[in-house]
Amino acid sequence: MSGAGKTVVSGMLQGLIDSRYKKTDQSEDTERRKVKIASGGNSVRARVYVLPGDPYSRERQRWVGRLFKRGIYPAGVVHVVDWGMAEMWDPGGRQEVLNTLHGQDRQTNLTSVRDEIRANLELADFRRTTNLLRSAWADKGDEVWLIIAVTKCDLYWPQISDVGKYYVPGADPAADTDFTQLTRALLEQVQYPKFAVHPISCASDPFGFSEGVYAASGSFNDNWRAALISRMLKTIGEFNGFQ
Repeated sequence: MSGAGKTVVSGMLQGLIDSRYKKTDQSEDTERRKVKIASGGNSVRARVYVLPGDPYSRERQRWVGRLFKRGIYPAGVVHVVDWGMAEMWDPGGRQEVLNTLHGQDRQTNLTSVRDEIRANLELADFRRTTNLLRSAWADKGDEVWLIIAVTKCDLYWPQISDVGKYYVPGADPAADTDFTQLTRALLEQVQYPKFAVHPISCASDPFGFSEGVYAASGSFNDNWRAALISRMLKTIGEFNGFQ
């Protein structure tokens, strides 16, 4: 999704930036890099692509066509979500969220804004991703892997238990959220690829949606941040065959 922090997550995992990074403008181009994943003397070379979040941009559509069509598919996907705290680059998008809240007589506060972004924009974005992967990963099973990166967790760390319940499929399908319903359907159809959900924080940028709708990192520190990044890197290594 646009504004979820895909560029920052990719840069942090590759060691290209650190927690002092400050957000810039919206990424409009596909980012492409060659990387080496290594552990214990073993390594594998891979290509990393970070697609623009705008689903209607020509650049995104062009690269979706290259990466998900005619039998081509990514070996692994990191799908980035942020508990409804996406940076909305377009002021019109922010106003649309506020208009929806006003039209439903809901309060204009952090909780309402976050819930609206998560329940509509973020969910629609994940649905597009699962539609792509269901087709591209049919019958691939454990050849492929998916990580849900729940980024900006420094902004809502006291709520991390509720966040986990929203994004992590539980044992009981009847208790699924709208998000985990999509996840479960994808995993079942693809015959259970390697899958994980990881909270991650890359930088301490506050969330400033509008006047009065604001969140900052609080007591979250760089040691916690480094531990979460290390944990996610370890999972990526394991999914690529390294113990």
